[in-house]
Amino acid sequence: MGCVSTRGFTLAELLGALAILAIIAVLAIPSLSGSDGPQKLDLAATEISHALQFVRGEAVRSGQPQAFSFASNGQVTLYALDNSGIAPVLDAILMHPVSKKSYQFNVLNAQHTTGIELAATPPPFAFESANGLNINSQLVYFNASGAPHFVDGSGVYYRLTSGRLALAVDGLQRSVILAPITGRVTVQ
Repeated sequence: MGCVSTRGFTLAELLGALAILAIIAVLAIPSLSGSDGPQKLDLAATEISHALQFVRGEAVRSGQPQAFSFASNGQVTLYALDNSGIAPVLDAILMHPVSKKSYQFNVLNAQHTTGIELAATPPPFAFESANGLNINSQLVYFNASGAPHFVDGSGVYYRLTSGRLALAVDGLQRSVILAPITGRVTVQ
């Protein structure tokens, strides 16, 4: 009789290799499926900062006042303003430059930002008039020079004194800051 060649692995060797792979998988999966809260928080803050930058840029580009609205439920809407009367009136929702749809979104209820909460109670924008009156609003207007401000129903002009939208998830917090005078937007 001839020599019998044995190639391959025994059942015990295959089961041993499978057990080792299972152990490695169990150890690796928790690190791969870590919390996505920080990424969602960064995404939400970035969306808000881009919206503020866009509406400010549109005011400068068009020479017409524009508005940013942040509702307590997380709804963000960008408006063109009708400035023909005593006080500006929200005229039309701006169009998103890429999707060409109405520029509005909900930063708290979007699928990619679920779990995000407001870390501070709106309204996020504080204003002061020339005669010292202070108001808070969910709206901020931008004029043709890009300066953030507010005008009430009687036509009183208010300058922005602070603008801060604070978001939180899993004990982490990010703030979108709107600078008075310049309208510069930063995320902290």
